[in-house]
Amino acid sequence: GLGYPIPPLYASGVRYKEDPPGQENWKDCLAVLADGHGDCDRLVAWRAAELIVAGCAAEPIIKWRQIPKEVMVSLGHPAHMLPPEGVHMVHVCVGLPGWQRYAHLYEENPLVEDPSKILGMGGNYTSRV
Repeated sequence: GLGYPIPPLYASGVRYKEDPPGQENWKDCLAVLADGHGDCDRLVAWRAAELIVAGCAAEPIIKWRQIPKEVMVSLGHPAHMLPPEGVHMVHVCVGLPGWQRYAHLYEENPLVEDPSKILGMGGNYTSRV
């Protein structure tokens, strides 16, 4: 087109990086590309947009799970910033056409793509839809 060329997400060199604790920083794909990293909401927005432009009826979907405080501390989060019951983690993924047919699967849905995991996010705490 006429603007800045945007590479496909998975060919861009961008990696997953969580926002600092207590922050939620929203950025568009050009800012993510310039930073070289993004968190789940930024990566999903980019990936869903490129799929939609390609004719795939992709959509962002929200996944959640309660993470115990001790697990969050072991992952590097400051204990003084965490409630005793842990954190209700919200994670965003890309739902591909028909993903709802497999919504009953607790762990893995074959039609849910997780750009964050593909681009380096660790842990198994974001599987529940």
